Amino acid sequence: MSALKKKVYFLLSSEAYLEPISGDRINEMNIIRAMLGEYEVYYNGVLVDPEDKAFGDKERVIHTPKDGDYDLIYIRNNKQVFLDSPSPKLWFASPYDKECFEQADGIVCMTKPWKTALEKYDSSKYDYFQATYPEDMRAPEICILFPQVIDGSHFIEVNKKEKIEQVVAPVSLKHRLIKLFKKSHEEKKVIRHFGPIRPSNYPYQVISALSNKEISIKVQAECVGAGKKISIPKQIVNVPRIPQEQVADMLHSADAIWYNQDASGHIAGSLKVLEAMAVGVPILLPRYDARVDELGEDYPFFWELEDGTSIKDGNQKDFLDKLNKITSISPEKRADLKVYLRKRALRHSKENVANIINDELNYFWERYNG
Repeated sequence: MSALKKKVYFLLSSEAYLEPISGDRINEMNIIRAMLGEYEVYYNGVLVDPEDKAFGDKERVIHTPKDGDYDLIYIRNNKQVFLDSPSPKLWFASPYDKECFEQADGIVCMTKPWKTALEKYDSSKYDYFQATYPEDMRAPEICILFPQVIDGSHFIEVNKKEKIEQVVAPVSLKHRLIKLFKKSHEEKKVIRHFGPIRPSNYPYQVISALSNKEISIKVQAECVGAGKKISIPKQIVNVPRIPQEQVADMLHSADAIWYNQDASGHIAGSLKVLEAMAVGVPILLPRYDARVDELGEDYPFFWELEDGTSIKDGNQKDFLDKLNKITSISPEKRADLKVYLRKRALRHSKENVANIINDELNYFWERYNG
């Protein structure tokens, strides 16, 4: 059976040995696993087994494909290996490189809006793509979609630990009321962001909102694994990078997460948004095309930029409105939203993405051989 499968060479950047230690790496590993049903995938020339924890050459040596070794070559962000590789070959849509685009037999995109806009590219889309491509660039002849994949473990329901009620001596009604009053004021709604903070996703709106005392007393904002590339003001709790299993717990326990991005959010992927969807946690985010494709046109917690402003303008009225709504959602509406989000997220399960990739590559073979 395996002898009938097409052989695919796969490489991410200069990662000779691919380990799940960052978003890009995890995404490419999940793509590979989605492909294994129909293809033999060789990461950096080493056959991938679905049970492998890491892919490629443990000696960390890059192996450039030779003519006749593979049916298809897919390389993301390694120009020299790509140019030295034989056709048919696919190049990821970013970063743009003139030589690679000209040599590529197909360009791989991560989201539907990216693919749709790129295959019809002209100078009018220059700003939409945030100057990623030259104004005079010819649209690629073949664009194909490799959607992001959500790790299957995120779809597993996690039961919250039952609280153990301690037996205590009876207390007066007055003390119970004081305790209840204090508790209601101490328990803040926790909104979280996962992953590095960069200039492109700096939380201008969250910082502005927390300067309002009425919001700061009921909302706690946390950045998990923000890194040190850019400083986070003290209004936001900066949680250092933690093990992956703890990240999952913090995702499940958040009241909401926020996603903030410059206009590249119209096309770029966001695994953290997809992971939040998979566990049913509400997401507060700007209305960008790629996120609308994932969450649906009528998702209730998109916020709109005011006319004439950019993502760097922190004081956004609709953001404040949606922040108040997402942190005061009723248990019933939250339960309904959880069902909705998890259903939408299933489009990015390994099985569904495998079907999409198969269809996309069948389209590619038809065009390439035709």
